[in-house]
Amino acid sequence: MIVALAENLGGGRFRFRNRRRRWRLWAVSASKPPARRMWAVLLASRGHAFLSASPSLLPRRTPPPSALSPAASPRDVPPLLMRWDAAPAPPLTHTFSSESLEALDGETRLAQLAAVAFAELGSKSQAVAALKRGDLRLNDQPYAEGCRRLIAGDRLTLELPPRAPLTGKRLEARCRFIAHLTQQGLRCVHEDDDLAVVFKPGGVHTKARQNPKFGALEDALPALLSPPAAADGLPAPLAMHRLDVRVSGLLLVAKTRAAALALSRQFEAHRVGKRYEALLVGAPPDELQIDTPVEVDGVALPSHSELRVVRRQPHPQWGVLSHVQLSPRTGRTHQLRVHTASLGMPIVGDDLYWDAAVAARARLEMPPLPPVRRGGGLFLQSSAIEFDHPRSGERVSVEMPAEPKFAALLERAQRGDTYHKQRAEE
Repeated sequence: MIVALAENLGGGRFRFRNRRRRWRLWAVSASKPPARRMWAVLLASRGHAFLSASPSLLPRRTPPPSALSPAASPRDVPPLLMRWDAAPAPPLTHTFSSESLEALDGETRLAQLAAVAFAELGSKSQAVAALKRGDLRLNDQPYAEGCRRLIAGDRLTLELPPRAPLTGKRLEARCRFIAHLTQQGLRCVHEDDDLAVVFKPGGVHTKARQNPKFGALEDALPALLSPPAAADGLPAPLAMHRLDVRVSGLLLVAKTRAAALALSRQFEAHRVGKRYEALLVGAPPDELQIDTPVEVDGVALPSHSELRVVRRQPHPQWGVLSHVQLSPRTGRTHQLRVHTASLGMPIVGDDLYWDAAVAARARLEMPPLPPVRRGGGLFLQSSAIEFDHPRSGERVSVEMPAEPKFAALLERAQRGDTYHKQRAEE
């Protein structure tokens, strides 16, 4: 009955209620009149249910082929997922000696040392999260403070959370999620037996436990990457750093414990070089050093980024659109977005820091900003990463060009600028 009603609606949003839950019904036009084929999406309080009177009512669009090889559809994903060992891993322990503590240059804080001792944690923030969950214990006792100083003889134990077996609906949902990511551009750019560099599409979390309500990039990596042959192989590929949900680009992934530990130390020592492509609203200098502190948990932390202009394009509404390359020298949360907003030149599509850029322009007596551009995503992409290979020691550099949407927006800006100039001459 609901579907039949949807077919007669002219488009728009409608709400229906019953005694137990709220139902929302959207009727969306799938073609131009007079065909008026309609399709409806019915959202219940638990999950989504897609209803249609016939398959012909759904929008007709051929998705791009899957980037997974050889998978091209959700039904081909399960064999790839099963290549990695899903057996529960035993607890990991590490006992600190006086010699090992001396080799760490006086750093004895629990969270910092746990991130060094256990490659599975990857970072200090992950160690703090494991302490709060109770997965990380000190001398077999739970301890929730990561600032505690360790002494010789202290023993850390890390309980790796078991990976729930994927069966039934959970397996189907995971396969659909992975197929969706491949259609969005997920692919492997570089891979060997120790590590990999993958392209992360925008709109997905990086870490698997970052937000349990949604799938994450790490959930798809076992289907994308081959398992390592080394004895110290990780139970699943481990992302060594994060990209914001809306940021796309290159991501470094470890496949063995030795590689994860070596790469983690390189990140701590700022030996990993990263470069980002971005489109800014404004015209910064050709080269610029940005040292604006970034506030984290109420504390202003020192941060440093480098900016280089690749191209400036006049824009009818925004004044100037600048294609820039950004190199963060520190790793603060949202550092590049905060730094560009502090200049009064926000990244295109950055609705989170657009108001901060408006305030910066008022403070710097710059022309006011137009409203934020919604739709099209955030124009920020990780385009290059450089690191020392954990096995050979050779410097590895992986690069990729900016996504086509960067050139498309610049081209539209150029056409608009040309049109306005021609109208002004008439």
